[in-house]
Amino acid sequence: MKKIYKALIIAMLPMSLMAEFKAPPGYNNSGSNKSNRISTKYPADSSPEISRMPPKLQQNHFEINIDQDEVETIQKRAIRFKKLIDGTYDVNIMQDIDYRPFRAIDNIFLLTNYQTTIVFPANYRIQKSTASVELQENTISQNILILKPKKDFTEGNVIVSLTDGKKNTVVELILRKFIPKASDFKNIIHTFIKYVEVPKISDYRMLKIYFKMYGNKRISYFNRDGKFDIIEYKKIPFYIIRDDRFGRIEYKGVNFRIANRR
Repeated sequence: MKKIYKALIIAMLPMSLMAEFKAPPGYNNSGSNKSNRISTKYPADSSPEISRMPPKLQQNHFEINIDQDEVETIQKRAIRFKKLIDGTYDVNIMQDIDYRPFRAIDNIFLLTNYQTTIVFPANYRIQKSTASVELQENTISQNILILKPKKDFTEGNVIVSLTDGKKNTVVELILRKFIPKASDFKNIIHTFIKYVEVPKISDYRMLKIYFKMYGNKRISYFNRDGKFDIIEYKKIPFYIIRDDRFGRIEYKGVNFRIANRR
């Protein structure tokens, strides 16, 4: 009865004083007393004197004696679980722009709780953006497209109609939900993508720029068919690929193929 009376007093105390009220005997906040641990049942204490209390007094009793360390642990686990489900656990969201060559078809990975901003070349204006699946956000503004998938999104595509005032262009963006690989430090995704026109440069000149930058001894790096390296030119990555079969440029006895995507 003393414990019940004490709980009644607690219920009537102002909230400013309740924080200073000590827990009843038999309870501690270290988590060693199992009756005071947080569980799926509410309140956690099922002792007879507590279970006979009115629900409001049980709530007051529970909140006063709750273990802060356990609350923080559960909160961290809840956040981790949500990130695992959303596909954002252990993901490195890059805080720079992902420059890509402007092309007719491209693949984009999306996160369900982040917006992805896609910027097309400045001389284009988006006329329409049509998605094959329902998206939470599919917004256009001049040459900017903003996409955000719904929680149940897995994959789909968006057809974007653009014009530069002289001709119309259609771009297909194949969309997929980003699912990080377990224990992979390379789980990298960009939420800002900018398409730029591919610089008009011959393959021969690009190869010349590459070896001017790294020197002729760099030829030893391409020691087998398929070996490649990347050079960035005007924000666009170009692949320098040894291609013994289809390479059209010969340099130091090695056939090369140049591409702005592998």
